[in-house]
Amino acid sequence: MQKRSTLLLSGIIASVLLNGCIVHKPHHHKRSKTVVVNKKHASAVFVLPKNTRKVVHAGGNYFIHKGHFYRSHGHGHTKIAPPTGLALQFLPEGFVKVKRNGLWIYHFDGVYLRWNARKKVYIVID
Repeated sequence: MQKRSTLLLSGIIASVLLNGCIVHKPHHHKRSKTVVVNKKHASAVFVLPKNTRKVVHAGGNYFIHKGHFYRSHGHGHTKIAPPTGLALQFLPEGFVKVKRNGLWIYHFDGVYLRWNARKKVYIVID
């Protein structure tokens, strides 16, 4: 029995080291929630936080939380790079103003936004 427990524990530790996180989905609750142990490496979530904002672009729904963009899939959401041209009526949390090629734009986590004064929106750019 002790050998089986040691083997199981070794498998769990190897999984954490290879994948970077543990995801647990309790099945005994009607509305299950996901618990992510190491959020730094997580790229998919099942439940988005309450203060997540929704934006519709080209017929698709995008969700933004603390500067990160998500799309729905199956029973959850995956972190994505937003599509070029996505327009936002707000500057997401975390974005900072930087100068690029002589122009002031906003940057966070590899995503760049440009302010469009005529339309009064921030637009995702390459």
